[in-house]
Amino acid sequence: MFRRRTATDSNVYSAVWDNKADPVTVELEEWAAALSGRTFTVRLRDSNGKIVRDGVVQCGAWREPYCLVEIRTDSPLLPDAYHGRWILAVAFSSNRRKFEASVPLRWSWHFKYDPDDSHFNYLSVEPVKWGNDHETIRTGYGIIDDDHPPEIRFAEKIMGQANLSD
Repeated sequence: MFRRRTATDSNVYSAVWDNKADPVTVELEEWAAALSGRTFTVRLRDSNGKIVRDGVVQCGAWREPYCLVEIRTDSPLLPDAYHGRWILAVAFSSNRRKFEASVPLRWSWHFKYDPDDSHFNYLSVEPVKWGNDHETIRTGYGIIDDDHPPEIRFAEKIMGQANLSD
């Protein structure tokens, strides 16, 4: 799960991505917020702290970074080069209601859920847009194609073990 880097860096979150090759630290730093949503710079840092890749991820205005996931989909909202491949994404939880650790998670598309339903913690998923991909990936602010919902697996290294589901 994402952690705030320090108490004073309230807009910087970090987690470790277990990408099977070489785990890297993923940092999210919020740089734009508007009524329609929030935008985060995504930085991948190697074990020496060097930035090896950077990108962008967006979410709705009432969302908080929750955890790293990988998604696979053939959605027309993604470029063809992404189809059938696992890609890094961020799962976001709602900050409109308290997250309850004792209730299960449920993925939501287009925020189609009942905010008063306390039986689930709803998460939305957004792919990370690398380099110029922000011009070709037509998702953001919680919009994933209903006709092509992604396969999702958790992708964080937690306490020395991978938290991946196949």
